[in-house]
Amino acid sequence: NGWISTINTNSAWLINDWNSQLGITTTYAINTTGLVNLIKNSTGCKGSQRSCSALKFKAQYLALRLNVASGRKSLAHIYNVSSLPSGAASYLGLSGPTVSLGDVITAIEGKATGVTGTNPTRNQLLLMMGVCDFINNQGI
Repeated sequence: NGWISTINTNSAWLINDWNSQLGITTTYAINTTGLVNLIKNSTGCKGSQRSCSALKFKAQYLALRLNVASGRKSLAHIYNVSSLPSGAASYLGLSGPTVSLGDVITAIEGKATGVTGTNPTRNQLLLMMGVCDFINNQGI
């Protein structure tokens, strides 16, 4: 629960941030149970609604942040930009042949709904979800 609370405090996205603007109607507890419920709802979510893509993104992003908090992933680890999902690097403003995980997280935080005046579309949420999923599935 400590990691979840810390991540939630340090991120513009997690757990309940901007839910109403994203069409998410459920409020999640800031603890392990809330995390499990968010992930369960994201995996059970089907269809083309923006709220569904927002849940899927939030679940992958929270998993990524937990991987960092637990030491399974390093903010200094370098990723090849060309390996990221098509269009993601451009949307997130990531340039160069490589970027650090810290750069990726900073870019995602910069796209938070309402924080920077951005309001990601369904496709943009899916791009960010794809980046998080890609990194989460890379070897440690």
